[in-house]
Order: sequence, then C-alpha cells, then structure tokens
Amino acid sequence: MQAERLVSVNSQLPRLLFVTWYLPREIASDSHGVFQRMKMMIKACLVGSSRVHVLFLTTNQNAAEQANLDQVRAWVMKSVGAEVDTSVMTVQVRKTVVNQLSRGMGDYFGPSPIRTLNLESRDALQRRISAYKPGLIFAHRLESFRAARMACAGGPIPILLDLDDIEHLAYTRTVLAPPHYRTKRLQLAHVPGLWMEERRALKLCSQVLVCSDLDQNKLQRMIKQAQVSTIPNACDMPSGVATTPLDERKLNVLFVGMLHYAPNSNGMTWFLKSVWPLVQERVPTARLQIVGRGGEELPIPKALADSVCVHGFVDSLSAMYRASRVAICPLHSGGGTRIKIIEAAAYQLPTVATTIGAEGLAFEDGQSIVLRDSPKAFAEGVIQLLTDQNAAQRMADEAFKAFKLNYERDTVIAKIVKLISQVEHARQVDQPIRLS
Repeated sequence: MQAERLVSVNSQLPRLLFVTWYLPREIASDSHGVFQRMKMMIKACLVGSSRVHVLFLTTNQNAAEQANLDQVRAWVMKSVGAEVDTSVMTVQVRKTVVNQLSRGMGDYFGPSPIRTLNLESRDALQRRISAYKPGLIFAHRLESFRAARMACAGGPIPILLDLDDIEHLAYTRTVLAPPHYRTKRLQLAHVPGLWMEERRALKLCSQVLVCSDLDQNKLQRMIKQAQVSTIPNACDMPSGVATTPLDERKLNVLFVGMLHYAPNSNGMTWFLKSVWPLVQERVPTARLQIVGRGGEELPIPKALADSVCVHGFVDSLSAMYRASRVAICPLHSGGGTRIKIIEAAAYQLPTVATTIGAEGLAFEDGQSIVLRDSPKAFAEGVIQLLTDQNAAQRMADEAFKAFKLNYERDTVIAKIVKLISQVEHARQVDQPIRLS
C-alpha cells in the first residue's frame, strides 16, 4: 500500500516548509540512517499537505548551481516518489564562543557539533521564509531548528522538530568513546550549548518528534510541559522475504552501516579486535560481511583477513540480508535508534546487539534480539545463532512480528500525518503566527 493512499491530501492545510542541513553528498546512493528518516519525513509532509517546499541549507558555495540543484531535486523525487518544490540555500556560519578562543586553543575543542548562522545568513533566511509564507515549518534535526529559530525570532515559532537524536547525550557518548587522547575531553565544553538549544526547542516548538519512548521520557523530564511524540524509525516491508530459510544460507554474519560515522567505526573496530576472533575459534567457516562506505579503513587483523569481506556501498542490501544468517550491531555510542536492526527484522534475520546499539527499540532480549555487551558474551550470542538454527529461526520470526507491529513505514507515515494535522488545528484555534 502506498503512503499516499493512507491519508487523503488536505489542500486546506497550510504551506509547509521542510528545512534540513543534510544535503546528500552522493545524491544517487546515500543510504545513511539520517537520510532514510529524512525521506520518510518529507513523504509524510507531502501526504499531509499539497503545498510543501524542501529547503536544503549548506555552506557549499557551489551547491546552488543549477546542475547541483537539478541533482538534488532528482534525489528528492526518487526518494519520495513525487516531484517536490526544492531549493538549496548557501549560508555562512559563525564560530561558537568556545571555538573563538585565542592562540589556537579553540582547535583543541574541535568544531561545534551544530552550526550557527551568521547575521547576514540569518537575515537572508528570514527573507526566504517570509516570502514563502509557510503556516508550518518542519525542522529536520536540532541545527535546522536553530536556523529557523534565529530567522523567526520576531514571534511564536510554528515549528515541528524531528529530534531523532538527543544531541547532547549522543555527542557526550561519542566524545567519551574511543579513541582516547589527552585533550579529547575538552570537547565536552560544547555539551552545555547543545543542552540549552534542546531546552529552547522543547519550549518553543509546537511538537518535537523522537525515535523512541525512552527518548520521549528523557525530554519530558527536561521540560514537563513540552509536546513530545514518539515517531520510530521505519522501513518498507521487503518483497519475497522468506525465500531462503536460515538453515539453507551460508554462515554469514552481516554488518550494515556507514563506517565514516564514528559510532559505527568504533563499534566495528571493537568487534574485529575482541569478538570476531572468538567466533572464528568456534565457527571457522563463518564469514563477516561488512557493507557500507568507509569499511576499507577498518583495522582488520591479518590473521582474520580471509574471513572478512568488505563490500563498501552495494546496490542491493536485500541480497546481503537474504544471504546472511545473523546481523550484528556492536555500537557503544551514538543516539536515536538503529535502522539496521529494524531492516534486519524486516528481512527475518536475527540480530546480536549491544545494549546501546538496540536502545529504544521494541525488541525483547532473548525473544526477538540478543543483547550482549562484553566481547565474550557477544561472541557467544553470534555463535549460538550460527549453530542453533531452531533458536535462530524462532528469534527471526519474533523480530519480524515486532517489525510489523512497530516499524513498517506506511504505518509510521500515517502517524506523522496525524501529528501535522493536530499541530495545524492547534495553530488555528490559537493566536496567529508571525514569521518576522
């Protein structure tokens, strides 16, 4: 069933402006979880309103050239299955107070985790928003809210924010995760700024969307009166899922993820160093399949090189899922929820994950997922699913049930559309919104 059929488009809903900083660098093939969620949100906006404009903010001076703009528009159309009014706006950002420290001291603190528009770009964005006259702004992630907040400082902010990560928590975990070096903890100086921006968002936004009930509870403790709703990550129901039973597949262990993303690369480095040797001792015919850009930079032990296959980007994830027996998510940092676990469940593939890797997801340890945090316990979980096909199949079946109940994309899109309608209704019965 197509998402567009779930809810009839209501032409009475206001103009909707979707703002994001996440301009795809490789338009045709970028499948990072951030972009998967962004596609779902844009699609929901199109279902909820017939007048949607997608605005990409970027510091790339060449991004607004016609050839690049055409590429971006083609990516949006391919992603959501419809032609969408799309533009790219080149902006400039200013350094934070921490990064402006003298004598190069700011370099030790690293770049700011969220970008802040300078005054000229803020005014330009304000003019752009005023000219479009949206009734609602959909901000994709915290720094998009920051930009919209700055541009709409003259009155109440009609913003629906998708906060897929609690940024100050995710950033703190990333700083405290390997690699460790003497000055790295200085980067924690950016955390108060993230926390304050999240508090502003909770106070000012009409609705804040998060990935899990766990994140919802955390934010409600920050600002009790905030309007926070859980919108989980999701994926489409695969076609022809159960074509190859688990016991007929090769002994492949699958990891899917962008290895340029620090939580993924750190997690896989840990797995290769501390877990995979233990699996190889017990199941020497097992093979580790690593899918995602940046995999070639992983430190693969020479003694295990023959058992590890690095694929980089692949055209068909479906083929990789269907050729594997076990999926893994060995993450120890980051935030939000992991689409890779949801996808594995959709393909009826059992997963072994760390507690943080599966944080916020509705999969039960021992029933629909295996949660292990130490190297030995993680390895034992993988070994069990590789060698006990009855247990693996039961877990795969339970994971698939949890996917259908919680994470099928069309169902989630319908929930987003309902929230958009509720925000618009609340706006109509409240005071008019001023954009400048």
